[in-house]
Amino acid sequence: MKHENSENNENTEKVKGKDRLIRIFSNRRYVVAGLIAVICIGGPITIGVLSSEGEKIESFAQRWKSAVESKDAGKYRKLWDPSLRDSKEAKQQYEEAVKRTRSYDKIVAQVKTLAQRKDPRNPDLYQIESIPVELFKEKQLLMRTYRDLVVKRKRPRKRWYLVRDQERRDQQEFPQRSQEMMAGTEAEGTITTTEESTLTGSGKTSGTGTEQTAIIGEAPFGISGSSTPVDTQLKIKQVLGAWQGSWQNEDIQTYMAQYAEEARITRVTVIDGKEVRRKILSKARLRQGMERLNKRYSKIEVLISNLQINGDTAVADVGFLQTYKAFTPASGNRPAYRDFGTKSLVLAVDAENGRWKIYKESWKNYKDVPEFPKL
Repeated sequence: MKHENSENNENTEKVKGKDRLIRIFSNRRYVVAGLIAVICIGGPITIGVLSSEGEKIESFAQRWKSAVESKDAGKYRKLWDPSLRDSKEAKQQYEEAVKRTRSYDKIVAQVKTLAQRKDPRNPDLYQIESIPVELFKEKQLLMRTYRDLVVKRKRPRKRWYLVRDQERRDQQEFPQRSQEMMAGTEAEGTITTTEESTLTGSGKTSGTGTEQTAIIGEAPFGISGSSTPVDTQLKIKQVLGAWQGSWQNEDIQTYMAQYAEEARITRVTVIDGKEVRRKILSKARLRQGMERLNKRYSKIEVLISNLQINGDTAVADVGFLQTYKAFTPASGNRPAYRDFGTKSLVLAVDAENGRWKIYKESWKNYKDVPEFPKL
């Protein structure tokens, strides 16, 4: 009896072992089938991701355009390379870019045609040059500026991210409405001019602080286009009065306050009718130069004549002839240095505070010429 029970138990164990093997094999079969399915389905997807060209630069440019025009700092920040977003340089660049456009009503970035250049050392690094960005206030174009982008393609999705975004402040443009209006009125013969209109260099101004109004000889508005609003002419004269008076009084703070932060100043030297030297200064460089002049000379006189103001309520072109005299204690009443030339300014209303500021200045210094240049 015991022998029979032993055999029965042994047979039962064998049956259980076979069932266990069948289950294991069956499970493995399903596992293998699953692996094969994953390989067959997921493999092409992975290979496709790795072999695809990735995002087009034109597509990234559209994302950049959307972020810039929205003036959404968060949306713009997401464009940056994640490894750089918290770096000091990147923060400074995107904070400056957002601040630059925040005060305008409308921003239009032109990305239909891109000037792109690949880095010869890195195929995943590109530079997009001179993207035009137009800035509007109350539906009027106030400024056109240009931006240079450096973008990097990151794997595995090969998506483009910002590495650098900087404004080309040497290529700022302003609307030419004032020049066009002047050309139109000139053709009609309606521009009034007064050759004797002169802003004297004696430092005499009316008013206080930065609201000084320049005294323009006997002509109340200088030589200006008849279409230039009176309010524009008066406010620009206030800027010129503060600019001239602070220069002569060596008041560097008031002098520099007349310039926009992004102002660009061009210095040109003309000898015997030929341009021989050209230098472009930032506002910071201009300040350094003015500080050196104030230390070098004990007295400065500025004579401005033949003033022309042509513009509208937001932007104006200003031109005049300028004579500069600088004195030292040793030179007495005779100037130690003197120069003469033409100065051209572009002024525009600052979108943040509504004040007129100098955005562009061009100075041509004439030497060794028999006659003074005419504006």
